[in-house]
Amino acid sequence: MISVWKEIVVPIASKTLWFGRLPVNCSDADIRTAIASAGDITRINLINSRACAYVTMSSRKAAYDVLQRLARDLQIQRKIVKVDWAKGTGMKANELAKYWDSERGLSLIPWNELPDDMERFCEGSYLDVETLPPEKRNLLTDTGAKVSTSPNNAAPPKTDTSSPHSPQSNSMHASPIKSLVPDSPAVIQPVHHAPPQAVPPPSPFPPFM
Repeated sequence: MISVWKEIVVPIASKTLWFGRLPVNCSDADIRTAIASAGDITRINLINSRACAYVTMSSRKAAYDVLQRLARDLQIQRKIVKVDWAKGTGMKANELAKYWDSERGLSLIPWNELPDDMERFCEGSYLDVETLPPEKRNLLTDTGAKVSTSPNNAAPPKTDTSSPHSPQSNSMHASPIKSLVPDSPAVIQPVHHAPPQAVPPPSPFPPFM
């Protein structure tokens, strides 16, 4: 079932949490202090008039840790607050909001309904890149942003391998004619012949017996 599920939908998991029943004078600093042990916070939208806040964590794991480890007894200014999953900023007031699963905190988007602007849609959420259609897996990051092409990955410039004596060589190469002419007249070095070695005198005939 899992393999079939991965072939037809893309899970976009929220990193955003809803905090309710907050103290009237609650501040951003109060929320950060209360959940600091779970991880970093990237955004807080505090609505004091409704005694709630939308908090986006730096990762899906950090958001999950808040719910699993802290939410049950979480207190801010000695008041127990309520915490639950919330849609990421990009998923609010969206035509794909119908796919939101509030219990698991994610949306399962069919392949044929994936929006073109994935970065905007995934704001405040995590995109499982491996579940994208094969032709898109190398084009997007886990935030929905398009993968940038680094200059280091560009093809190296072509190197001119033509011979400096070739008519196609450029002006930086030596002239094919000049390269054949020495810069200064050649000096003819005298040829020294080694003196003939002296021939040793013949050895005397052996004595007669």
